[in-house]
Amino acid sequence: MITRTSFIRFAGAGSALGLVLAANAALAAESADAADAASATEAADAAYENIGEITVTARRREERAQDVPIALSAVSGEIIERTGNVNLVQIADLTPSLVIRNNNARNTFVNIRGLGSNSDQNDGLEIGVGFYVDDVYYGRIGASQFDLIDLERVEILRGPQGTLFGKNTTAGAINITTRAPTFETEFRGEATLGERGYHQVRGTLSGPLIEDKVAYRLTLSDTHSDGLLTNLYNGRKANDYDNFSVRGQLLILPTEDISIRLSGDYSKQTSYSRITSIVGVFTQFDNGAANTNNFFDRAARAGYDIPYDVNDPFGRKVAFNAPIQADMEGYGVSGKVDWDLGNATLTSVTAYRWWDWYPLNDQDNTPLSVTLRGGTTNWQRQFSQEVRLASQGERRLDYVVGLYYFWQVIHGLGQYQQGPDSAVWNNHTYANRDLANYAYTNFESDSIIEPRTKSYAAFGQLTWRATDALAVTAGLRFTHEDKTGL
Repeated sequence: MITRTSFIRFAGAGSALGLVLAANAALAAESADAADAASATEAADAAYENIGEITVTARRREERAQDVPIALSAVSGEIIERTGNVNLVQIADLTPSLVIRNNNARNTFVNIRGLGSNSDQNDGLEIGVGFYVDDVYYGRIGASQFDLIDLERVEILRGPQGTLFGKNTTAGAINITTRAPTFETEFRGEATLGERGYHQVRGTLSGPLIEDKVAYRLTLSDTHSDGLLTNLYNGRKANDYDNFSVRGQLLILPTEDISIRLSGDYSKQTSYSRITSIVGVFTQFDNGAANTNNFFDRAARAGYDIPYDVNDPFGRKVAFNAPIQADMEGYGVSGKVDWDLGNATLTSVTAYRWWDWYPLNDQDNTPLSVTLRGGTTNWQRQFSQEVRLASQGERRLDYVVGLYYFWQVIHGLGQYQQGPDSAVWNNHTYANRDLANYAYTNFESDSIIEPRTKSYAAFGQLTWRATDALAVTAGLRFTHEDKTGL
């Protein structure tokens, strides 16, 4: 369990730099004690007080959340900071109907109202929940598993969003907006310390480069936590966590009607994981018959004496010898241009993104040489272009129309190598043990996948306000998508 202390925040406007030291009650130490639990609950509730009005862009224009007739949840960046949530899995705890489960970044399930994820093993299919950051669609949901930094708000939109968003989504969308550069000097800093080597440092610097014309924003974040498990094979902590993220932005205002926002980001995550701690063994079926090839039997056949109590769920001990890791990198560039035409805004969003996933697994979770190497590496590249026209809102007839193009390629390489203990571990029925050992030892299987996607779409939504109390909305979408690959 991580115990967070407090954070320090600095903020400045113009040439004056103020200093504020605040103890964050929402990040108070957690305890199993009932009184402490009640106190923590009160602190979490306090994080939602005095948050002000939340503006959303669910209908592709800025509106108050309470004025949008869409099933949505909106969480402000201020709430996210007060509650100490830094990634999408944690943010999901703040929003109803959003469920995120990940065995690792590549195998991540995202559901809204129980809908959204297809098989987590199919790299060629996108899930039904779209993930957007600053209007840019992420083709691989694993790219959302980095720390999310310097957020303005997070919107969870329930139900199909294909008539409003460029990439079609059948179950809903997660729409994230980061804070934009400011023309007033601003500095935010936050430091958090906790148990098991936990520390997090985040900082943001923003201000003008050319008065009223060009502004910048630079954000950095670094998070580390030691693992909860101890690997008895080498004494190292397992399932640790390291994340580094940086984002730089420029806001350019060439005229009063045109704004250009350029952004580049890079994130790297490394982890000595994922390893499974065995906390029980299935030895007998309901009818009384013995499970004759359970973990105990396999270990005994291989002459392996388990160095920890597998029936102790709180022992947090493991023992394995093969290299493991769950490392990934994500980076991208984007450009957004908004042109205020008076009654409508013309928007162009162009982006190119990379996502690289490097896993290694010890699939037997023992120090035996059963599996020497295992994992499926992914290298993903994507390009997207969206052009849309949206009316300003609050008119008798409002509309959003757009064109969208999306290209993606994924290079996947699966590599699995068996060791000299593989035969005796995996099967006890071989009549010729020497032949089985010969067949298994150093046996390696490699697989290559390369799914490619090209998607073209036109979409639009029209709202007619018949009266002040009645509005009629209709939408239409056309999508042509080609998927090829190995």
